[in-house]
Amino acid sequence: MNILKDNKIRLFYIMISSFGIFLSYRFSDYFLNDGSNFNRISYAGTVITIIGLLITLSEVFHSLIITKSLQEQAASILSDFKEKEISIITHELDVMLEFIADDINDGQYTVALRLFYTFSRTFNRICKNYTQYNNNVLRNKLNSLEGQLLSFRNASTKSPVDNKSKNKALDNLMKIKQSINNQVLVNEGDAHAAK
Repeated sequence: MNILKDNKIRLFYIMISSFGIFLSYRFSDYFLNDGSNFNRISYAGTVITIIGLLITLSEVFHSLIITKSLQEQAASILSDFKEKEISIITHELDVMLEFIADDINDGQYTVALRLFYTFSRTFNRICKNYTQYNNNVLRNKLNSLEGQLLSFRNASTKSPVDNKSKNKALDNLMKIKQSINNQVLVNEGDAHAAK
């Protein structure tokens, strides 16, 4: 059944061509006043040219339909790929935020800062490629966390980071994580609603 559906234009022009050949043969005496070979060859050439033109135009139309179908399929595959990639990268960001939280709890502020920079690069790549996270509040939270981690880097055993600052940074980290996860859920819901 799919073969008929995919080639309906071809079946149409085969039927029209066959019918045209039949009619041209049947009514050839009407168009040809004398039976000279030159007139018969000219008549046959005209019929073949008209049928060739019909086939050419039909094939062009068929190609346009196939191209449109392929574009729709490619767009669908690309959309699915982007959804999966966003989901994978978001999970990666989630894991990075958990590692940053662990490093803050362990007092490994330099490691946390380096991991935060890796997180920022990955997050910016998502923003640039998918524009899913154009949220100024989230960017402000990221800038605030970066500032906190930069200030923690100067901590020492003589002047450690106080628990209030550490908890504020962890709270900020959890808000960033929630914002990213909520944004993904909203965008995936929008994408599925659009389908």
